[in-house]
Amino acid sequence: MHHRTIRKRFAAGIDALLAGAVALPHDLYPYQTEALQNTINWLLDLRGTKRGYIAHATGLGKTVLLSALIHACPKLRFLIVVPTKVLIEQTAPAITRFTKSMVGHVSSLKRIHDEDGNVIALPGYEYTNVVVTTDESFVQKAGMFKRQFQPHIIIWDECHWAYHPRARHALAQFDACVIIGLSATPDSLTTVAKPTSRAVLLENGRTLYADPNRLAATHFQTKIDERSVRWGIEEGWLAPFAWGRITFDCSLDGVASAETPSGTDYNEQQLQARMAAHWHTMTETIVRLYHNGEYDLPNRQTFSACPSILACEHLATSLRAIGIPAASISANTPTHERRDLLDRFRRNEIRHLSSVMVLREGVDAPNAEVCLMLRPTKSRTFYFQYMGRVLRLMRDNPHKVALVLDAHFQRAAIAPLSAPRLFAAPGQEVRELDILVGPDAGPRKPRKPRKPRDPRDPPRKPRKKVIASPYLLPDGVEPRIVVMDALDDIEYWAGDGGTFEADGEVWGTINVFADTLGCSSAAIKYRIEDHACRKRMGRNRSGTLQTFYALSDVRRACADLLQDVPEVNDQGTFEADREIWGTIRALAMMFGLTPVSIKHRIKNHACRKRTGRDRTGHPRTFYALSDVRRACADLLQDISEVNDQGTFEADGEVWGTIKPFATMLGFAQGTIKRRVKDHACRKRMGRNRSGTLQTFYALSDVRRACADLLGKKSRRKK
Repeated sequence: MHHRTIRKRFAAGIDALLAGAVALPHDLYPYQTEALQNTINWLLDLRGTKRGYIAHATGLGKTVLLSALIHACPKLRFLIVVPTKVLIEQTAPAITRFTKSMVGHVSSLKRIHDEDGNVIALPGYEYTNVVVTTDESFVQKAGMFKRQFQPHIIIWDECHWAYHPRARHALAQFDACVIIGLSATPDSLTTVAKPTSRAVLLENGRTLYADPNRLAATHFQTKIDERSVRWGIEEGWLAPFAWGRITFDCSLDGVASAETPSGTDYNEQQLQARMAAHWHTMTETIVRLYHNGEYDLPNRQTFSACPSILACEHLATSLRAIGIPAASISANTPTHERRDLLDRFRRNEIRHLSSVMVLREGVDAPNAEVCLMLRPTKSRTFYFQYMGRVLRLMRDNPHKVALVLDAHFQRAAIAPLSAPRLFAAPGQEVRELDILVGPDAGPRKPRKPRKPRDPRDPPRKPRKKVIASPYLLPDGVEPRIVVMDALDDIEYWAGDGGTFEADGEVWGTINVFADTLGCSSAAIKYRIEDHACRKRMGRNRSGTLQTFYALSDVRRACADLLQDVPEVNDQGTFEADREIWGTIRALAMMFGLTPVSIKHRIKNHACRKRTGRDRTGHPRTFYALSDVRRACADLLQDISEVNDQGTFEADGEVWGTIKPFATMLGFAQGTIKRRVKDHACRKRMGRNRSGTLQTFYALSDVRRACADLLGKKSRRKK
């Protein structure tokens, strides 16, 4: 089927669904209806892109939206790509609730059953128009899907995992398909700003950065619909959240950055080694919080993000030792045990569930209230996926307020991501345990009446109102107030010139500015300290953490060393203050002298000098032409034209180099050279026939120096 035909049929099916011609198991939320209408608009733009993506925050029902898209067009073949087999088991029941028919799957799973034990998904794709598979299976079997299943529409859930080169290559084979990506974090934003990074402005006015190859617009082209975490909370579709932090005496300096599936983040091995050295103390701090009942943690359902498998197991064991029902989940946890632990967590039988990575996506536990971010990260994708686990609304608690507790690492030059850095505006004061993002208290728009909802449906949107945080500090403890700086968490990397740009300013190290400004490093360092120049931490091209300074501040501090220099011409000189200035090399070429001879005389005659730049922009020292002429007066004389014998006449004397005199007198050049040196023959600078500067000697002095040889030669002739 042609791509345009697929778009038209898909758009017509969604339009019929919105018009009520297609029955749904329950009504869609208004923003889901708007997203479907935006999808229609994108599909009907036949000159538009073949790919699009929908960015909906965790908890806003992306799976419901996906199921509605499939239900709208039962005659089209859909291929659904999800990250893991766990998500296949969660996505298949949601689809069958809408379509009322079985789906196929391509994975190592067997038959999939619903809650009542009915088979809802079978391995294979021969009997159905809807197939669910993992991204790994899709990459490995893309050719098979294209030849045998021949999908019309591909929907990639959690599409931020589709940016890997292998995934891009597999997806490129389906040129005729309509391709839609779904993700809560479509852009892999981080706090690392490399020279090739692209800046992305957040809703709070702050900026994060991304590799262009990790942006949804690069691979999925058109943004069809977007609903952010802030939008979901302010509109009442997600739970508001308060923020707090737990301070640990641990520095992250020295932990390198590395490319990870979530974008640029801490090097995993180095981070685990650093955290392992402090984990025992950190665990004791968490246990003490539970023991003292702070934040009412013993009665809250808590997820914690830990740096390693050993760390999450140690934390769970330590909490169980004081009577807190706790467990850990990692990649080593068997699937059936993982399901059992999550079910017990949903029933409040387990109060604390620690994990490494696995609780980021596809975990639906609305009763989760507290998120402990004990694993530092530079990746917004990693942070949002964990944080999203606690923002879902609770059916039994419409006044739910989530709590995000960040680990605060003291003495860290560049702070990891935190909730205030992602949601507070630059310069905003954030009070500990206050509501950081809450519902908008504006007027509520009237809504159409809904059909009775299924008990398994997500809770309806509560009326927006101003709420207070239920989390309190112990008596007598004053809340800490944090002022969010605009730049304190960005890790800038220097480019080829050793500098980077941030906040409209150029930043560089002392050595880089010494080379740029033409000053010594010691002179710049001395002035920087006296003038309190702005500074920030960054990394050079090799990734080493260094101190960078603002160029404008350094220029002001070094004003006495810097002078405005006109543009240097092709000869390497410029005019200023009625004087011609040039470098030693440029003046040596002008005068026909060696740079060494000029340098020696400049040093002895204290010639005027000033700092400037040559044609390539490198800092150089320039000298006044008149002063250099005076210093080299003994070398600069008017030379008569040299004849064919390599000599010339001047001041009643014949002058020549050693070579023509050796030919003229019939001696070896070495012999004449030794006698010229021993007898202090007169000499002067001149040029030979080719224009090369050479030393000329007086012929009469040379004859006198070689008199003994000339006498012997005369006697032999007699």
